[in-house]
Amino acid sequence: LSNRNIIINGGMTVSQRKGTTETTVTNDTVFYSVDRFAIFDKIDGGNNFTYQQTTAPVPDGFSHALKINTAIADTSISSANYAFFYQIVEGINIQQANLGTSAAKPLTLSFHVYSNVTGTYTVGLVNQGTFNRTFLKEFTISQSGVWEKKTITFPAITDGTWNDVRVQWCLAAGSNLQGAADTLLTTTELGTSNQVNLASAVNNSFHITGVQLEIGGVATEFEHRSFQDEVMRC
Repeated sequence: LSNRNIIINGGMTVSQRKGTTETTVTNDTVFYSVDRFAIFDKIDGGNNFTYQQTTAPVPDGFSHALKINTAIADTSISSANYAFFYQIVEGINIQQANLGTSAAKPLTLSFHVYSNVTGTYTVGLVNQGTFNRTFLKEFTISQSGVWEKKTITFPAITDGTWNDVRVQWCLAAGSNLQGAADTLLTTTELGTSNQVNLASAVNNSFHITGVQLEIGGVATEFEHRSFQDEVMRC
C-alpha cells in the first residue's frame, strides 16, 4: 500500500521557505510557503491573502495544515480576476494514469478542509504547460469551523496532451475563469459559477491538509510518510 499518494507533502509537514511565518501574497506573483503548494492572487490591488503552515487547528491524525486567510476584502470579483492554490505534479510521477490515452485511469482526490465560509468550491485538473484541457469538480463545505473530509473522483481522461498536471483549488473566480463541472473543457478554467468568493470579508480562512491523489475510483486512508522521506521528495 506504499507509494499510493501522487501528491507530495500532502500533510503540509514541510515548509522550508517560511516555516510557520504568515506571509502576504502579492498580486500577480506565484508564492510558495508550504513546499510544493503555490498560491496565485490576481484580484484587484492584490495582497488579498496571507499564506502559512499552521499547527492549529488540524484534524485528528495530522500535525500540520496549510492556512490561507483573507487580509483585504473584495466583495465583487471582476470578470478577469481570480485566486487559487495548486500543486504541479510532474509527469513522471503521474504517468501510470495514462492521461490523454485510451488506457487512461480514473483518479481519486481526497483531503481534509476547514473554513468559516460555507458553500460550493471548485477543484480541478489542468494539463500544465499545454493549458488546453481542464476538468472541474465541485465540493461543498457544509459547516463553518469544522474539519470535513472530501473525496472526489475524476473520470478517466482519454483526450488531450497531458504531461505535468496541475491540481488546483479555486478561492475566487471572475466570469472569464468559470466553466462547467463534470466535463472535459478545452480551455483553462478555475471555478464554476457556483464558486465561493473567499475574499468576500477580512479574516475568512481556508485550511487544508491530508491531500491525496491516487489511481482508481476509491479513496484509501492518507499515506503518512516520514518527515525525512517527504523532505527528500520536496
